[in-house]
Amino acid sequence: MLLAPLAMAQTVSFRLPSREAWVGTPLQMVVEVNNAADDAVPTVVDSPDFQARVNPVPQRMEMQQNINGRVTRRSTLTWTVEFTPLREGTFTLPTVQVKSDARTWTSPPETVTVASSAASELLRVEVIASPASPWVGQSVELTLRMLVHPYINARFNVQLDEAQMWQLLDAEASQWGVFLPRLRELGRTNRRPQGQEERIDGRTWIAYELTQTVTPGKSGPVDAGDVRIVWKYPTGVTAERGFFGGRELSLTGVRPVSVTPEFSSVQVRALPQEGRPANFRGAVGNFVVHAQAKPTQVAVGDPVTLTVTVVDLSQGGTTLQTLQPPVIDQASLGGEFRVPSDPLAGSVDGNAKTFTQTIRPLSAKLTQVPPIEFSYFDPELARYVTVRTQPIPISVSPSERIGADQFALPTQPSKPADTLTEVEGGVLANAMPDADMLRRDRLGLGAGTVAIFAAPPLLALGALLLRRRRDRLAGDAGLARSLNASRTAQQAMVAAADAAAIATALCNYVADRTRHATGTVTRSQAVQLARQAGATDAALQTLEELIGQGERAAFAPVRTALDHAARARALELLQSLDALRWTRRKTDVLEEANA
Repeated sequence: MLLAPLAMAQTVSFRLPSREAWVGTPLQMVVEVNNAADDAVPTVVDSPDFQARVNPVPQRMEMQQNINGRVTRRSTLTWTVEFTPLREGTFTLPTVQVKSDARTWTSPPETVTVASSAASELLRVEVIASPASPWVGQSVELTLRMLVHPYINARFNVQLDEAQMWQLLDAEASQWGVFLPRLRELGRTNRRPQGQEERIDGRTWIAYELTQTVTPGKSGPVDAGDVRIVWKYPTGVTAERGFFGGRELSLTGVRPVSVTPEFSSVQVRALPQEGRPANFRGAVGNFVVHAQAKPTQVAVGDPVTLTVTVVDLSQGGTTLQTLQPPVIDQASLGGEFRVPSDPLAGSVDGNAKTFTQTIRPLSAKLTQVPPIEFSYFDPELARYVTVRTQPIPISVSPSERIGADQFALPTQPSKPADTLTEVEGGVLANAMPDADMLRRDRLGLGAGTVAIFAAPPLLALGALLLRRRRDRLAGDAGLARSLNASRTAQQAMVAAADAAAIATALCNYVADRTRHATGTVTRSQAVQLARQAGATDAALQTLEELIGQGERAAFAPVRTALDHAARARALELLQSLDALRWTRRKTDVLEEANA
């Protein structure tokens, strides 16, 4: 009984796996907080020798024991603190503090030895932009070049090839910025960049490249995100006799080599204000525009379908997915057509984007649909250009109207007949109904008669609701993805062959529910979005663990088959995530679109 309260006591432990570090390569400290009443976040004292960073997403573990009816609960928060040495020498790590429930825990003094990493002699990383001086709104192709010096051991006459050197890339510890979607795409298809040997300054390097296209929305330096590449470079090899008597080589150790590329020379130029047309809507590149109308013979007020197609000739300007339509309103059409005010949603086919609008002529004197103007900025000419469609001949006839004199109206009200006419049923058919007759008539209206009269309106109402739902889903692809997110993720998890497929299904599920583009949600973003949706701490920890396991499996030399327990755990997590409220605020969507 006295030991039970001790199991609930709060404790904090600090673990430093290694006391050897290299300049520019992060050294990690693990901080475990047990039975904290709140989320105790570690803080680091500033130091001129290290750059400290606390991983914002901890790992949480809950444990419960029942011994002779006494229930003991224990919760553990595991934080990771990174210390990046700024220079070589022997230093004491900055103090880490954890405050919880009016108590403060402080890490013990830890002395580490920092050596020169010589990273530039083993690893080089650069980001290249094409074009080198883009304009705002112009697509930029970013290329991440990673050059690693192949490991050579003269004693055993060993040199690692490009495939073996790629396996030593620490993809999980690296930060990829805008290149993360491309890396994940390669991992899903079990591919990797092909390394090419290059001779630079008399030395041999293996070059790997990743490309990603971005469209900057503001002037200034091109933002490639946080990019830091970590390579586990071998420190030695050893030879052992294999099972069949042959020599087998294995690495005796590795050390991390970290490089952050310098990428500040590429500046995005702002579009000039001088000469900007009033109908300019952000298009950058080189375009032509075509238009057609159907039908061309109509009456006043009849609908005419106007189709405008914008063709991109530059293959490097504004992305067609974000291209805005030409201005099609009453002013642009001379005020002679009625034009809806709803925004146009175009469809992309190859290097063309098509917009469709319904217009209605207001006068029988119209002989053509006037030209449609489209303005864009030509980055090669550095000026604005306005192109126009050809006028479309149409024939408009007056609308038919029915005059009041065409209706034959009686001049005098008809008089009732003075005589009774005998019909089937005798003269009683002409008799005035009394109370007994009305009572018998009411009793004769059964449930079957009511159902017959009520069925057609109910069927029509149901068909109308189904049609409106179908039209809504057809016009809102994001809503359709959100409604089908759970079924799509469940099918992907059932068919998953390894942990990487499970991680992809979870990231795509969060992207579908929050209407992000498929394949763009990272592990940290998935956890953050789930937290905003109201996920529990246990669900957040499970989500981060499953995605982390998938990322490690995607870059493992050998894929491991997915066991039944991991699949069941992912399906259970999907059920808990499906009960959350994933609705995104309209302001968040607008901020992402403006960004």
